[in-house]
Amino acid sequence: MRRIGLFLIILIGLLSGTARAITVTASPATANVGDTINVTATATFLTTPSCPLRINFGDGSGWSTLGNCVVSPCTLSTSHVYSSAGTFTITVESDPVFCATPPNPPDPATTTVNILSPLTVTGVVSPSAVRVPRGETSVRTLTYTFRASAPTTLTLTSSQGTFKAGATVLGRVSRTLSVTITGRTGTATETLTIPVAVLRRALSRGITSLTYQRTFTGGPSPITTTLNITITTEALAGFHIKRLELYFPNGRGEITIPRHYRGLRAYARVRYTGSGFFRAYWEVDGRLLSYVQRELVYAGEVVFETPPIPPLPTFDPGTHVVRFVIEDPRPDFELPSIVYFVTAREKPRIFPLTLVSPENGTLLDYGMIEFRWKPRKGLVRYLVEFYEDPKQKPVFSAYTRDPYYRLSSFALKHFFSRKKRYYWRVHGFDAEGQMVAESPVWSFGFREKRAYVPQQVLVVFRKKDLSEKRLGDLRRKYNLKELFNFSLRTLRVKVYLFRTTVPYRDIPELSRRLSREAGVLLSQPNFIFRTFSDPLFPHQVALQMFHPEHLHRFLTGRGVRVAVVDTGVDFRHQDLEDRVVLHLNFVPRERYRAEVHGTAVAGIIAASENGFGIVGVAPEADILALRACRELPGTSPRGECYSTTLARALDRALTEKARVINLSLGREGADPLLARLLDRARSLGVLVVAPVGYGKRAAFPASHPGVIAVGSLEAEGKPRGSREAADILAPAKKILTTVPGNRHNFLSGTSFSAAFVSGLLALAEEGYRDHVPEKLLPGKGKALPAPEWTENLFAGLLNQKATARH
Repeated sequence: MRRIGLFLIILIGLLSGTARAITVTASPATANVGDTINVTATATFLTTPSCPLRINFGDGSGWSTLGNCVVSPCTLSTSHVYSSAGTFTITVESDPVFCATPPNPPDPATTTVNILSPLTVTGVVSPSAVRVPRGETSVRTLTYTFRASAPTTLTLTSSQGTFKAGATVLGRVSRTLSVTITGRTGTATETLTIPVAVLRRALSRGITSLTYQRTFTGGPSPITTTLNITITTEALAGFHIKRLELYFPNGRGEITIPRHYRGLRAYARVRYTGSGFFRAYWEVDGRLLSYVQRELVYAGEVVFETPPIPPLPTFDPGTHVVRFVIEDPRPDFELPSIVYFVTAREKPRIFPLTLVSPENGTLLDYGMIEFRWKPRKGLVRYLVEFYEDPKQKPVFSAYTRDPYYRLSSFALKHFFSRKKRYYWRVHGFDAEGQMVAESPVWSFGFREKRAYVPQQVLVVFRKKDLSEKRLGDLRRKYNLKELFNFSLRTLRVKVYLFRTTVPYRDIPELSRRLSREAGVLLSQPNFIFRTFSDPLFPHQVALQMFHPEHLHRFLTGRGVRVAVVDTGVDFRHQDLEDRVVLHLNFVPRERYRAEVHGTAVAGIIAASENGFGIVGVAPEADILALRACRELPGTSPRGECYSTTLARALDRALTEKARVINLSLGREGADPLLARLLDRARSLGVLVVAPVGYGKRAAFPASHPGVIAVGSLEAEGKPRGSREAADILAPAKKILTTVPGNRHNFLSGTSFSAAFVSGLLALAEEGYRDHVPEKLLPGKGKALPAPEWTENLFAGLLNQKATARH
């Protein structure tokens, strides 16, 4: 029995020691400064306890009561936030003062926590600032770099980029950009296009500095990166490669040459902004050929070529790849490559080709030009090339089987400038496609399209204000020499044409000064006008849309005088000999002559119905052929007129009682003297017709309020040119009409649109007895198609005449 009792006492003692044990845990065991740490303490008692527990977090904050254990087991919890980094020991023990049944060891119990500094992520964009040229889109490569304060793995995302000027949003880039940080760093790149529209919005607000911002989320806090953008000129922009173009002498990115061909070159055209040191190298088939180093300044374009030594290799038949590798500054685009193919055949002998016309160094009119050379036996095809610089890529080239090439108006408009000099040469090819002939290089340029005659000025006087003394004073004061003078009866004025003896004088300024002189009604330059016509076209009939067979049953324009102020009309043409009642020349130092443009206009208006050729819109109208323009040389029937010649012709048309005046010509900007004559014509009830031309605005005189402005109506019924400026639209393309020498041809141009309308008005003048009602004339800027207007113009009139016949 004594042994059993001793065993029970030992067992109770062991149990009592275990029951009074304290345990403590902290979660999380590793955290950042500012994170919440949750602490849980557990104590188990044999009997119902009454024992407070206290806790110390080990950061100097002291002891605090955790709670009072009154049940067993007893679990108490709390939390704590550390304000500094380090390793801290958390201690939990029974309160030595108030615990009635203090536990046996372990008392106190401990655990540790590891507190880290808070995770931070920073980000920057490189470059942080760029300079871009105004007026064009720029491309830049941006690198974003992010760094974390501690090793981590996270992904940052930006859904869009924003162009801003202050708080104003100028544009957005709706493209997501992501970067993953592994460890402590992460990078991402973006090819940023800075649209010209964004730059224009900034400049319209007077702003030359803006930013491009992206905000990345997914880290401890949002991160905003900022790229500063400065708008400047190309010269002051950052050194940047905008474009790289590679080509061979044929202007293309590929060429075939025979083996052992000498002198093959490749060219690299580099477009850049800003200034800086440029470094690049040529390579062929991945092998270095030569280095290129040059200081480039003030933006622009530069062409590099492969060196003569070492040359591009041509001894190995096959395909060879040429690259121009730019090292500094590195472009934002993939570098192009070009290829040349070396055949196994040796280079053939090259024979000379002889150029014929235009002669070397000639200045040409800006119109359709024909280039000719002597044919050579054995050649089946020619390649004609045009250059601004013979060492650079051609600006235009074309193949032909004939020993000539006609440069079209389309090519002139899109590839050639009036102000530049050009070079041309011809290559000849045999039946196997080998180039076996080549011409020398010739040059040509274009005559300046002048707005007025150089060194000439018009001075207009009222006759009552005119005296020899006043004329003499003006001659001496302004160094003027009189060329000729004439009177305008309808305006009761006298016009003097002077030539200034001071070379290269500012004629518009001289005119303004003369206009302020006492007794001078007005002064102006001797403006140059031009007819509106295009080259010859294939067959098409345009008159049918007006149903002439119906109109001519009642109206033919009989007795109505129509003045054709133009180049010379062929009054001996069989279709016009009965129609031209007067022909006069107003071009100084020239005789009256028959020319294409004036003859074509007159034929559209009034060619006789005689069974010979064509029928005009008003086949019995009387034509006053007033030659105020001279025909320019070339294949296109273009005329040139002057303020003096037009003023005299208009005055004569009014004194000869013309009811319709056709002015198939124009210029940019008004002519004050002609404007007065047009006002006079309007006051007399004379109808004046002129084409609007093909510019964005109507040419003068079509722009004058008293003139009926005619635009072009294509055959399919669609308008062309300055529709918004036209009063009426008429056919202008492929018009069959008269040309000098009893011949006919197809012409195009708004000059002939005006002629159609003049013919219709001649019919109306006959029908309404020299007074067409104002309400029936086309409204200003209405752009009414001529067939529709014709129905309105003649509907009532034709009904009356049809009724009268019955």
